Amino acid sequence: MVDRLVDSIGLPDGKETPVAGCGTVFATVGILRVLVLLLVVPVIGWAEEPVPGSVAEIAADFDPTAEPLDTRVIRDWEEDGLRLRYVTFHVGTFKNRKARLAGFYAVPKSGRNLPGLLHLHGGGQRAFLHEVKYYARRGYACLSINWGGAG
Repeated sequence: MVDRLVDSIGLPDGKETPVAGCGTVFATVGILRVLVLLLVVPVIGWAEEPVPGSVAEIAADFDPTAEPLDTRVIRDWEEDGLRLRYVTFHVGTFKNRKARLAGFYAVPKSGRNLPGLLHLHGGGQRAFLHEVKYYARRGYACLSINWGGAG
């Protein structure tokens, strides 16, 4: 990585490099490596714990029932025979910070004991109102979450 950095900024290994208006700069890969270590390592830090190797290892010490959901209805409205809500809920405490997810929830107004659908999507980490409306019109209780989080 450091060698690519050296190549990208044009400092040849152990040779003089003229810099406009500054005379000649002597740069070596050794000095550049030290500078990178001094500047980059404090920012990114050293790994404190081993990185989990599987989903089971990630979830090994996580109990989803340990903390209350603390569900909050931010907005509740009706439209075209549907009941819609914008909600947030607590999903856990990570690195001593409470984490919340946000989402859109929709059901047909007349529906009872409906099948449920959780809308998970690709990139963007956004909840999609149009998706919950689509499935609610077809008889589902649907939740689309913003898995990137919301506070």
